[in-house]
Amino acid sequence: MLKNNLTLLIVFFLGSCSGQSNYLSKAEAAFLEGELLQTIQFSRKHLESRPGDTLALELMAYSFHQLSIPDSTIKYIELLANQNAAAYEAYVILGHLHYQKGNVNAAKKSFGAAYEIDSVGSEVNYNLGIIYWLGYGDHKKAEEYFSREVSINPKNAQAWAARGKAKFDFGESKAEAFKALTFLNLAITIDSTNFNSYQSRGLINNGLGFYKAGLSDINKSISLNPENVEIYKFRGLTYLEMGDTTSACEDFSLYQKLNGFDAFDLLNKYCQG
Repeated sequence: MLKNNLTLLIVFFLGSCSGQSNYLSKAEAAFLEGELLQTIQFSRKHLESRPGDTLALELMAYSFHQLSIPDSTIKYIELLANQNAAAYEAYVILGHLHYQKGNVNAAKKSFGAAYEIDSVGSEVNYNLGIIYWLGYGDHKKAEEYFSREVSINPKNAQAWAARGKAKFDFGESKAEAFKALTFLNLAITIDSTNFNSYQSRGLINNGLGFYKAGLSDINKSISLNPENVEIYKFRGLTYLEMGDTTSACEDFSLYQKLNGFDAFDLLNKYCQG
């Protein structure tokens, strides 16, 4: 998503800029050829005479991001955020970058700045919901933002899924667990290809004691993404609840083999003899 946002910004400005300098033209040509170091070199030369040029800042930010240099990426995204034409998109991108670096407070500040510019903008409410759910453990605020996101964009499957998982994680009653299940059902109805949604619904079904339904969801998640290592532990635990120790131990052994650790206690407890 981050790469796509940056690319869309660049394409927009490439198509709308005129009268650009020779250095910026060279930076644009280098970018289109995938020459990131040359893109940085020519963009930097252009910025010496036109320090606030939006396209040059965007080219710098994208190039540093592709080169996995996060501090420089953030520097140029912050400069870009000061340019009104791209402020919303820049703050959203900056929020993603800070969150990826584990800086939750900075991520919240950036997404909050985007929210102040456009409170119904693309997925800003979803991102703030994620920050409050996973970053701060604040279910009430997370629910507020997830609810706002799905009211703005009712077809946002990932927002419905996150809302359901957060509701289940912080729920204190069976009624809330059933509500969480409803949210996951909506997410899967909208997008039946997301393995995470099936995994989350499977865990909720297990939490409600619906182990057969939980196993079906987990198997579907595995069929969509067999490389999701953690899911084999969850399926093993589901088999245990269903009384199938043999299948459970097969999954714990597979999880141990793929993960390299973390299944020893399960194997030692349930799979000896």
